[in-house]
Amino acid sequence: MGAKMEDISIACGGGELLDGIERLWVELREHHAGLSAEWREGLLKGNFPERRAELVKKGSRGLLVMLASSGEETTGYCVCTIGDGGQGEIDSIFVTQRMRGRGLGKLLMNRAMDWLREKGAAPIVVEVMAGNTQAAKLYEQFGFRTRTLRMRYVGDGRTES
Repeated sequence: MGAKMEDISIACGGGELLDGIERLWVELREHHAGLSAEWREGLLKGNFPERRAELVKKGSRGLLVMLASSGEETTGYCVCTIGDGGQGEIDSIFVTQRMRGRGLGKLLMNRAMDWLREKGAAPIVVEVMAGNTQAAKLYEQFGFRTRTLRMRYVGDGRTES
């Protein structure tokens, strides 16, 4: 059956916790790759050390990493950044399959939004992979709305992550 929410602990910190998300970050990439054959190859080429460095650089005014655990097992995470211009972003959030539907994603989002507001981040944004309707619904519950649609050129047949 799996862990109950009362068995979940959440560690909060900065860049020192990023290595703890690597396994789940790979699972998230695989999930995203399954959403679209067009982006699959590029997504699966994703390199965690590069992503880690990107997040540290991006979070020049703030970086929050939350690791949710049940016993020794990491069951979810959320990473938020605040950049030079003050923009806050939910950069990455993931909950393992066995913990979905129990409120862990909402708990992580609540804590992320509280932190971003406390730090004065504005605006607060999130990017959602095309086809990830479950994630989009979660973000809408927190007041996010589509403002623009960002598209990537693939006319020459090449795809990137």
